[in-house]
Amino acid sequence: MSKKQLKFKLKKHLKLGAMAAENDRDYLYDCFVDTGDYDTLVNTRDDRSIILGRTGSGKSALLEIVKRREENIIEIHPEELSLNYISHSNVIKLLEECGVNLDPFYQLLWKHVFAIELIKYKYKITDESSARSTIDQLLNIFRKDKSKEVAVEYLVKWHDKFWLPVEERVKEITSKIEEQLNNKLKVGGGVPKLVNISDEFVVTKNLNKEEKQQIKNRVQSAVDSVQIQELHRVIKLLGEDVFTDEQQKFYVLIDKLDETWVENKTRFKLIRALFNTIVSFRKVRTVKFLLAMRQDLLQTVFNRTRDASFQEDKQRDYMLNLSWSDSELKELLDLRVGSLFQRQYEKKDAKFYDIFSRHVGNQDTLSWILERTMMRPRDVIFFCNLCLEKAVGESSINSAKIKDVEVTYSRERLEAVCQEWKEEYPSLELVVDILKRKKNGFTHSDISREQIEKLASEIFVKEFPTTDDISSWSVDLTNKDISRATYINRLFSIFYKVGIVGIKRDGHESAIWAFIDTPTITETEVKRSSHFYIHPMFWRVLGTHNDTRKQK
Repeated sequence: MSKKQLKFKLKKHLKLGAMAAENDRDYLYDCFVDTGDYDTLVNTRDDRSIILGRTGSGKSALLEIVKRREENIIEIHPEELSLNYISHSNVIKLLEECGVNLDPFYQLLWKHVFAIELIKYKYKITDESSARSTIDQLLNIFRKDKSKEVAVEYLVKWHDKFWLPVEERVKEITSKIEEQLNNKLKVGGGVPKLVNISDEFVVTKNLNKEEKQQIKNRVQSAVDSVQIQELHRVIKLLGEDVFTDEQQKFYVLIDKLDETWVENKTRFKLIRALFNTIVSFRKVRTVKFLLAMRQDLLQTVFNRTRDASFQEDKQRDYMLNLSWSDSELKELLDLRVGSLFQRQYEKKDAKFYDIFSRHVGNQDTLSWILERTMMRPRDVIFFCNLCLEKAVGESSINSAKIKDVEVTYSRERLEAVCQEWKEEYPSLELVVDILKRKKNGFTHSDISREQIEKLASEIFVKEFPTTDDISSWSVDLTNKDISRATYINRLFSIFYKVGIVGIKRDGHESAIWAFIDTPTITETEVKRSSHFYIHPMFWRVLGTHNDTRKQK
C-alpha cells in the first residue's frame, strides 16, 4: 500500500501498544512475532524454562501468549504467597543469623505449593469432599506400593487445606516447620542468651561465634531432613502415575519475580530455591514450569546466594535468553501499524513506512530508531507512540517530528533506567550527571578531579542507603580509601551494566554493550586507556557530542 492511496489524518490517542504486556493484549495477540522462543518454551521435553531478558524485551508477553494458546495453565503469583510471613519469623531470623542453611526449607515450601496446586488442578479439587474423594482414590491405587503410599499419606495430612487460597497453605506449612525447628532448639536445655516468649525464641543480645555454632549444630540436620523425603516421593508419584498422558501438557507460570514480594535477603534465597525446585520437577515430564525474570536479577541471586555447592553452569541449561534482530522488530512494527489502521480506518495492509518518513537525514528511519533502542520491543513501541502523539492531524510523520520526539524519548528513557535500577542503585540518577556534555568515546582524562570529588561529596551528604554500592564507594573516595581511578572504574562498570554506556576496553577490541554482549563487567576490566561510548538512546538528554572516533 503506497502513501498516495492512504487518505487519512492521524487521530488523537493513537498507539501501537502499551508498555506492560498485561495492558497490551489486543495488539499482542494479533501482532505476535515468533522469534523462535515460543516452541522451545512449550516443549515439555526441553529443559529451558527460565525466560531471561532486560526490562521490555518481551518476557511477560511470551507468558501471555502461552496463556492464550495453551490449555492447562496454572499461574503462581509470588506477591500472593504471603512469604513476608517467613522474613518476619523470629525463629527463621535466628537461624539465618546463626548461619543455618535454610535452602532445604525454602525448597520444601515451593515443592509443597507446586505439588498441591498440580493435584488440585488435575483433579478439580474445590472443596473438602472432592479432596477426600481424590485422596481415597489414590490410596486405593497405591496401597500395595509402600513408597507411593507414603507419598499419598503426605497428601492425606494436607488434604483439608487443598481448596484454601495458596497463601493460607504457605502460612500453615511454615508454621508447622517453624514449630518443629523451635522444638529442636529446646531439646537438651536452654539456648544461650535466648528467652522464650509465647513459645517463640528471640535474640536478647548479640550471640558470639561459639553460641551461633551451637545453635547451627543443633538444628541444621533437622532443616536438612524435614519432610524432604516425603515430598520427593510425592513428586515421583506425580511423574510416574498421575501426569503421564503425553497428549495432556500442563504449564506452571511464574512472573513478577523482579518485584518486591518479600524483603530482598529472603527473596534472593527463595528464588535460588525455586531454581532447584524446578529442576526436581523435571521428573514430571508432562509438566513444565515457566519463569520470567530480568537478567540482572538472576546475576544478583547468584552473587548473593553463592556457596561451595553452587554450580552456575548447570543452571544455564534451564535458561532461555531473549534477543531481537532488526528484521524481527521491523516485522513487529509493520504488524502493529497494520492492526492500528485496520481498527481505526478500516484499511488493510498498512505498514511502518506508510506513515513514517523513509529517512532521517541520510539514514534509513527504522535503522535510526533502532540505533536509539536496546533492541527490545518496549523501546520501539514507546518511540513510535511518541511520534503518533506529535503528528496528530497529519497524514504522515516526517523526519523533523521524529527528531523532535527524540528529545522527550531520550529524557524519559533515562528516567526509566534510573527507576528500573533504583532499588539496587538509589544514587544512579545523581551520578549520571558526570556523563553530561561528554564527547562520545571519552576516557578517564576527560573527567576532572574536581568533577569526581564534587560528585562523591554530593552523594555523601545525601545519605543514600548503605546497600547502595555507589554511595559506599563515594564514602571511600571522600575518606581517601580508594583512588579516583578506582572510583571511575567502578562507576563505569555500573553505567555499563544498566546500559547507559558501552566500553572499548583496549585499542584492539570493539566496544561492548551489556544488552548485546556480556551483561556485566568487573572494575578491573575498565582501564585508564578504555574509551566510553554513551548509548545513542541518551545522547539528547545528556548532550553528548558525537565526534568521529570509531567504536570499532
